[in-house]
Amino acid sequence: MAGHWSVRISRSEHGSAFAAITRLIEPVTPRSVRHHIKQGAQYGPGAIDLVSAVLLAEHYAEPLPVQDWINEISSLVAEWGANDHKFERELNRLETGIRSGRANAFEPALERLGRCLGARVHRWKEQEQAAPDVLWMFGTSHAIVFEAKTDSKATHLPVSDVRQALTHEQRTRDDQLIPAWTKISTVIVSPHNSVEAEARKLAGDLCHLSHDDIVKMSEAAIQCLRVTRRKTREVTDEQLLSYTENLYRESGLFIDGVLELATTHRVDSL
Repeated sequence: MAGHWSVRISRSEHGSAFAAITRLIEPVTPRSVRHHIKQGAQYGPGAIDLVSAVLLAEHYAEPLPVQDWINEISSLVAEWGANDHKFERELNRLETGIRSGRANAFEPALERLGRCLGARVHRWKEQEQAAPDVLWMFGTSHAIVFEAKTDSKATHLPVSDVRQALTHEQRTRDDQLIPAWTKISTVIVSPHNSVEAEARKLAGDLCHLSHDDIVKMSEAAIQCLRVTRRKTREVTDEQLLSYTENLYRESGLFIDGVLELATTHRVDSL
């Protein structure tokens, strides 16, 4: 919703968090509450104090989709892990494709990497002109859509690539691949460490990962998947969830870590 908003939660509602949440004009997160506090947003008469509003938003913020995440990883291990030879062959295909700068090798590997990181994935067909390349979906809360330019020979990230990437969020939503409320980040993967001046002006919230960044992410994901496969033979399903989550967290590759890695560097900061 554009324009100003307000949060009106009466003291009588304070004991019923659900009722309070349903009174919000616009979905509130801790970040948005703090932002509007800084902007001087005012609460209506009888509103609960600002600290309570922030705590309420934090309590009801959508949790990371851990169960969806472990289901994807478990499914992948089962699919690839029938025997050691098959499993290592699949990992080798991933590693070789990610290291390749050629689009027809890198893009399928980027799709496979998403699965190793617990994402549901989608890859658009090569003949679909100007379409995104790969989509990673973490439950229904977060998604990352990629434009891969690993084979680019341009000295600077060109404005044409930025314009193309700027259309990807809308294309993803038009294709109805994610719910309307899913937060989506667009990431360009390329070897560039600089961007054309006009492209920088247009880039907006576009993010950037270098090819080397993706290679390092892939190497760490492969190690995590090897350990997870080994553990599936030793522990219960409940123990596997806890163990795998801790393993990926320690490697910086749990959902929040992947989102941070993918969105830390903006195109306009190149």
